[in-house]
Amino acid sequence: MDVEPHRFLGIPVVTINQGLDSDENIKINKYLIGKHKECSCDALEGIEEKIKKHLDKLYAKHSNLQSVSSSCFKVKGNEIIETPCIVLYCSLKGYIPLEEEKFPECIENTPTDIREGYAVATGPADVNDPLGLGCSIGALGRGESGSLGVFTQNGIYQTGFISCAHVFFSYTDLKRNVENNRQELLIGEENVIRVRQPGGSIHDDSTDNVCGKVTSGWYGDISVIDPFTRKELDVTVDLATVQLTHRAPSVHLLRPEIDENIRNRSGKIKE
Repeated sequence: MDVEPHRFLGIPVVTINQGLDSDENIKINKYLIGKHKECSCDALEGIEEKIKKHLDKLYAKHSNLQSVSSSCFKVKGNEIIETPCIVLYCSLKGYIPLEEEKFPECIENTPTDIREGYAVATGPADVNDPLGLGCSIGALGRGESGSLGVFTQNGIYQTGFISCAHVFFSYTDLKRNVENNRQELLIGEENVIRVRQPGGSIHDDSTDNVCGKVTSGWYGDISVIDPFTRKELDVTVDLATVQLTHRAPSVHLLRPEIDENIRNRSGKIKE
């Protein structure tokens, strides 16, 4: 029997780690941050309609297809080309499933960009273990639900995430902050806000799905300095941080390449 590390019975074996960003996405992120670029909605006009028109056919023809989106940037080797395109995300580039054809190079005269990536569809009542970006979250004993924003990491072992303050704090708390011209929401030792996933009904006091607790909240108007223009901006903050106690993701939250980009853009990383 063939026991080579990357072959089985003479057939190449490829291991995919879907917990990390693909090389194409890392290149795009570096380019956007370094050039202070963002995608223009005007440039993508008409592309979404093309995607909707061909989406079912694409999924029917390509079992390797994971997701489809539009973009203003196309990756070609080590080069980033600024051009509107249709992005086809596949689980693995360079391999075509048996009895299938290559991805199209263009769709209705719009070029395609093939990138590695994947998507996981979840419903509002699904219990995610481990937790994933965008899943439903809420506060125990409250009816409101929101979405898990981005994961955070404080030190080696303390993993958390960011979401909106209004998901966890009452209307009274938010109104009091605005009236007192205060931004930080107060959390007393006797007022522990336990976070559950998925978010639930106000009548559901079961702790089975509790995954963490709120550690800080911010709500109100503040002034910030735009890191690019250095001008002062007035913005409204609606933010809460959560420390996870259960179901934390097992992959590293920040890859070194992304970590360095964040540091270059904001000047520092706040743990």
